[in-house]
Amino acid sequence: MNINIYTKAIAELQADVLAWPITSELEFADELNGVTGDQLGELVQTGETKGKAAELTILHSPPAESIRRHYLIGVGDALDADSIFKAAGQAVRAGVKRGAKRLAIYLNDEALVRPAIEGALYGSYQNAAYKKDDDAYVL
Repeated sequence: MNINIYTKAIAELQADVLAWPITSELEFADELNGVTGDQLGELVQTGETKGKAAELTILHSPPAESIRRHYLIGVGDALDADSIFKAAGQAVRAGVKRGAKRLAIYLNDEALVRPAIEGALYGSYQNAAYKKDDDAYVL
């Protein structure tokens, strides 16, 4: 796993997946709606996403976009170190399962970077001792 930290605009980001940790208060809603064209508002109205802990909603982007999919990962009531640790691990596992090679996590607080990296590392762990070489995955 190769980990890089960037502070750049979402439009400049090249990734297969952009994971958004979403609280039950729908934190990041404005940024997400700006990128996805108010798809979050539609999902909330229909009850498809609520920001509950461990909830995963996948939004697909048009082929011309630099980000292929957006993962909305529910973190519950608060976006803190513990919830971002779990969300990052969940994002990596979901990305690997769906063949993603480049995954980014949207954060607005530098204090959450370390737990996000640690969660991503734990989420990518695979005990490959009993697997064939073609079963192993790489992100």
